[in-house]
Amino acid sequence: MQYTEAQFLFTGATVLHELTPLRVTELTRCAGGDLAALLVPADGGPAGRAARLHVFDPEDTVSLSTEHTVRWTVHYRERSHRRSGYTSTELSAPYTVRSHWPYKTPHMVVTRLVEHHRTIAAVPVALADLPGPGVPREVTPEGGKVFYRRLNGGPSVLATGDDVRFHLTHMQDVHDGEHRRQRRLPVHDPQMSRCRLCVLHPYELTVLRVTVTGSNHDIDVEDLPDCQYALDPEASYRRVTGQPVAQPPQPATGRPQASALSFSSEGH
Repeated sequence: MQYTEAQFLFTGATVLHELTPLRVTELTRCAGGDLAALLVPADGGPAGRAARLHVFDPEDTVSLSTEHTVRWTVHYRERSHRRSGYTSTELSAPYTVRSHWPYKTPHMVVTRLVEHHRTIAAVPVALADLPGPGVPREVTPEGGKVFYRRLNGGPSVLATGDDVRFHLTHMQDVHDGEHRRQRRLPVHDPQMSRCRLCVLHPYELTVLRVTVTGSNHDIDVEDLPDCQYALDPEASYRRVTGQPVAQPPQPATGRPQASALSFSSEGH
């Protein structure tokens, strides 16, 4: 789960809004400086009925439900060796790739430059929808990795449904032994009040199903993005998906900000 400020949102981003993955299909800067984002279901469901217009303050913290990353690996060898070679660690900034020492050293030959694309999608999952007891770790049909984690806190990787249940049961046991008299811990019932000593965030016990998929592409150094630093979320998204570079949102014209606010206040 990647967090960013609303001012860095972009068309195509998938945000976790009210624990629901929604895709930004339109982004407009309001006259007052706020951002009006048209959000639709990220799973490709009916967009017309579920679409909503939400107004963000530019400094609001937004969680990206889908994160794209781009990295590079340089393969190289010494000129005196025909087959044996070396591989760099994954490099995150185009500048570090261009200036990597195999490109600057006369007795070294770069044999490959590989670009790695990764997509990390995190979607809330109900406890009843977790894999049953004894089910091994999941793998997507494309060979992607699947694991679980809590929205905030806890282990970064829970490999199976059994691991999730064991972790939450352990939290419940620790809470019952130390804080039960103060407030109950809703491990199995999200409607119950939370113990603030065990859980700080309202959604901290939410379980996410995280899917990691990736692909590798051989490129030439001339094909690197024209920037110095690591790609920001929007640039990574467009690099991975092949989408054209989007224009920055323009101030709304001919539509007062009040109309956007009244639309966003509709019940959904």
